[in-house]
Amino acid sequence: SGLRRARAAVLLALVPGLIGIGLLRWPPAEGLERAGLDLLFRLRGERPAPPDVCVVAIDLDSYGALGVDPKLAWPRGLHAELSRGLAEEGAAAIAFDVLFLEAGEPEQDMQLAWAIEDAGNVVLGATVDQIDDPRFRRAQRIEPWAPFAEAAAVLAEVNLPPDPDDVIRSAWLEPDGRPGLALAAYEVATGDRSLRGGGGPPVARLIDYYGPARTIKTVSLYQALDPAKYLPDGFFREKIVFVGLSEAAATGLAAKDAFPTPYRDERGETTYGVEIHATIAANLLEDRQIRLASPTLETLLLFALPILALLTFMWLGPLYGAMTLVVLAGAPWLLSLIHISEPTRLKTRS
Repeated sequence: SGLRRARAAVLLALVPGLIGIGLLRWPPAEGLERAGLDLLFRLRGERPAPPDVCVVAIDLDSYGALGVDPKLAWPRGLHAELSRGLAEEGAAAIAFDVLFLEAGEPEQDMQLAWAIEDAGNVVLGATVDQIDDPRFRRAQRIEPWAPFAEAAAVLAEVNLPPDPDDVIRSAWLEPDGRPGLALAAYEVATGDRSLRGGGGPPVARLIDYYGPARTIKTVSLYQALDPAKYLPDGFFREKIVFVGLSEAAATGLAAKDAFPTPYRDERGETTYGVEIHATIAANLLEDRQIRLASPTLETLLLFALPILALLTFMWLGPLYGAMTLVVLAGAPWLLSLIHISEPTRLKTRS
């Protein structure tokens, strides 16, 4: 009779396992997995970002400090001055989350092209525009104005793919056959090209956020133009520096460049794209990646845990069985929390 009871328990345990597998393959249930990941981030809390990555923010403070009209594009002459200054300060890579698509004022364009070429480590943003027509759908690459593109160390994709709920949780390191901004900046800084996909289909990589907006060290552009006055000595030395729009709060037209992340709160706090790119680069420097369980392991767990729970109830009784069930149910969550909280080691640069 004990064997029959065990066999009945196993058969009964197959029911929640089959239901779980069905939910795993059901698109509407994907939101549960996304919500679970967000919860793990909030349970873990903030963690310190590596010091080798920072953001130079194009912000209203800089417009005011330098007397630039905030309704106009940032002057390219100041971009040129910034590029030269960062190179002189010893930045390991300079990545612009800015699209320089067309010719502007000739003198300032010439200054910027020369500054980019002289620095030798500038990554310029590019993007892809989807053309939707009733007869076809085509992706068209949009790249910087030719003199800037030729001067840059590399061109990189700046688009970030949102999940169905518009939250940025992952990114492709090498979308559409060219590196994303974070990977390109990392490669320029370290010389490590081992993370390239080898021509295969792009694989989304979960982003290990360090906290809410401005967790990555951020300084205003006007401060970066005069580091001796505003910043500690050697602040940019050996850093990967990302340059782009970033405000303390995303409002008005600037909000289109800010996105919700797992650290968003009930107020809908968002993080600017330039900091998300910087976060991905920091993950690469730390050799840190969040990996989801494989479909095979998920299937095995969905069958094994209910079976273990029922057998435990039978052999240990209700009290100890319930305690074991809690442990079994919480173990995957605890292991996941430990995985995204474990200490990391920075890669050494070649």
